[in-house]
Amino acid sequence: VSRGTALFRDAFGWYNATGSEPDPSDLHVMLDCNTADGTSTVLDVRSHPDYLGGEIGFFLVTPQSSSSDQCASGDCCATVDRATSGEGHIYYSESRFNPDHSGSDSYIHLLIYDSVVWPQKFYFAWEDIYGGSNDDFTDFVTSVSGVECAGGGVSCDTELDGVCQYGVTQCQGETLECLQLYESESERCDGLDNDC
Repeated sequence: VSRGTALFRDAFGWYNATGSEPDPSDLHVMLDCNTADGTSTVLDVRSHPDYLGGEIGFFLVTPQSSSSDQCASGDCCATVDRATSGEGHIYYSESRFNPDHSGSDSYIHLLIYDSVVWPQKFYFAWEDIYGGSNDDFTDFVTSVSGVECAGGGVSCDTELDGVCQYGVTQCQGETLECLQLYESESERCDGLDNDC
């Protein structure tokens, strides 16, 4: 969506969420440091040869020097290889793996917003400075469509009557809710309780 006014040319991608810190070989870049604002890319994760099944996470890689808020070696293009060799940092959607995660003093690098217009679309707003900065979360903003949070997309019972009882779980903020699939309508001669 936007790189804001950030100095760094960060990269963004996905990884298999296994419960452990991702191995650098499992960090799959979708938007590299040269990707322009507004660029779209398509990932069919289920067909990706490195997808292990199950949940995935997202990451941001920066080229920040370990000794300042500037680009490491004067190069502002982030890559996973540079970050793993000490020229940058990697921040994860699973914040416990972030390099500046330290209990109650942890820095937050990612805010995730549900789209109120498009179903199954989320906005990821990143802060890319190690140890915090201006906390405007505009350093790198992406949107991801077609994903569902853990536990989403499962059949559920809304506890309503008739056809209104059929639902599917969907994330609403940080909670999982059962959203009904069918609205109440006039009765028809089809053997269903249409008016619930």
